[in-house]
Amino acid sequence: MATIQINEKRFDNIQVIICDKDGTIAEFDTMWGNWIKSWTDQLLTLTAAQHPDANISQLTLDLDRSLGFDRPNLSVVPESPVAVSTLEKISTVAMTVLYQSGVAWHSAEELVGEVNAVPIVMTAEMVVPVGDVKGTFSHWAAAGITVLIATSDDREPALAATRLMGVDGLVDGYYCGNDPIPNKPNPAAIDIICKDYEVTPDQILMVGDALSDIAFGRNGKLAGCIGISGGSGDTDALIAAADVVIDSVDKMAVVNETSD
Repeated sequence: MATIQINEKRFDNIQVIICDKDGTIAEFDTMWGNWIKSWTDQLLTLTAAQHPDANISQLTLDLDRSLGFDRPNLSVVPESPVAVSTLEKISTVAMTVLYQSGVAWHSAEELVGEVNAVPIVMTAEMVVPVGDVKGTFSHWAAAGITVLIATSDDREPALAATRLMGVDGLVDGYYCGNDPIPNKPNPAAIDIICKDYEVTPDQILMVGDALSDIAFGRNGKLAGCIGISGGSGDTDALIAAADVVIDSVDKMAVVNETSD
């Protein structure tokens, strides 16, 4: 077991650290600001082609507002659907906006389905680490800490992102948005983690940039919940909810190790 120290805060007997991905170990807007622009642009282009009477200018505004996309700044609104939800839920929001604009529901489903049929392709330019993620994960692993990823992202892009960051060999497991378990903040994944890795909640830390990450850890009664500023969450809200807020995981130092 290990002790993790963050400033003056210590967490003892830690065996597992669960990290969110986007906004926590990878810059959020660099990845998802570009992705949601491309995704909505494709949807708007298809809609204009199949529904020539649609008001595309108004639909663009409605989609951006409902999804949480700040188009002029190519950024994602904190705690919005794009910031914290799965692709399935983002798709449902988009279909609802299309329907409310006058597009029949079955057509809205087909339009969104056509966009989603194009796989998300991760590139090195999209995946920018927040701090020294590889060095930090290496230190944790050397101390015997199990490193896990719990993300609202689908499994394929999550795996691709950690490969591009060079940390896939340091991550022991993934719990993703399209896995057959409830997503954060439901603590179902924590119950699975405790069984899979033979640990108790008081031996686990949760690290994330959104309130849903902190709620996930609180709901699972974990040893501590660490907020990461500068991601998809509101920093003031994180400060109020988390045990401590830092700007990157490299502020989480292993200060000692003990045998089981």
